[in-house]
Amino acid sequence: VCCKTTYNENLIIFYFIDLILHIIDVSDHFLHDKIAVVQSILYGMRLEKKNQLFVFNKVDLAPSVDVEQLKTRYNTFNPHFVSAKSGLGCNQLVSTIEKLL
Repeated sequence: VCCKTTYNENLIIFYFIDLILHIIDVSDHFLHDKIAVVQSILYGMRLEKKNQLFVFNKVDLAPSVDVEQLKTRYNTFNPHFVSAKSGLGCNQLVSTIEKLL
């Protein structure tokens, strides 16, 4: 069963959230552009001040990614690096989420 809601109903739901998890494919060569688009959308919805966690997924597929550079660049978003496939980093992510909620 699919739940159909209107755009305005979805906006109302967003205002009551406590945490935004921004899931990012770390193996995507355009990840910085895509992050900027999402942040722009959140700004347009006036949600940029909500707590956000950047979750960089697929670290197992991108061993050459400079994790330290990403941590520095996105430090205000408490970046986490995980592999949903293998479970790497997921326990730490869950622990952080529990602390923030």
